[in-house]
Amino acid sequence: MAAVVKSVALAGRPTTPDRVHEVLGRSMLVDGLDIVLDLTRSGGSYLVDAITGRRYLDMFTFVASSALGMN
Repeated sequence: MAAVVKSVALAGRPTTPDRVHEVLGRSMLVDGLDIVLDLTRSGGSYLVDAITGRRYLDMFTFVASSALGMN
């Protein structure tokens, strides 16, 4: 009996930013936030979308970590 193998992205193999949601959508729910984070161009309080190149001011990081340093 022959197994049917789908084309999948394997760990360690790069994929293009415009295919990230397609690849992740095969195994998890990916609706909601359509940004693909570019870690090399993001820095400080700014996030960069790898698909569009747009910069976003990160206004949530402090809210998520404030309980650690402000208690």
